[in-house]
Parts: sequence; structure tokens; C-alpha cells
Amino acid sequence: MYPNPSDGQFIISTDKNLGQVQINIYTLTGEELYNKTETLNKLSKMRIDLSVPDGLYILKCSNGKSTSTQKFIISKG
Repeated sequence: MYPNPSDGQFIISTDKNLGQVQINIYTLTGEELYNKTETLNKLSKMRIDLSVPDGLYILKCSNGKSTSTQKFIISKG
């Protein structure tokens, strides 16, 4: 995921063929802000545009075989 920090627009990419991936974004208190299933492979670049307040958030990607979690910062100022 890049850039981090972000103004709310960022890209998810991978160097692996992951297939169907469940993408979730949460606040630190566990509130789900984003939920989408996408097919990701080596050439995929998925753009996400979040309209949320500045702060720290959690990105979770899972394809049923593995799960990746990453914290990221939204800072518009």
C-alpha cells in the first residue's frame, strides 16, 4: 500500500498472484470503513479513495490462505 502517509487516496499492489482478496479498512476502535473483494495479481494496482478524518487506520487483506495487516496514516494537512 502506498503512499503512507496518504491524503486519503492510495494504491494497493502486490508482487504475487493472490486471486480473490477481501480488503477491509478499520479505525483503531474496530469500526469497518471499507469492505470490498477484488482479484489481485502481479499486475494489479487497486486505487482506494477514503474520505475520512486524519488519523491512524488499519488495512486488512485476506485471500483465505493468508492475511496481511498494515497500519497507515491519513493526513490531509
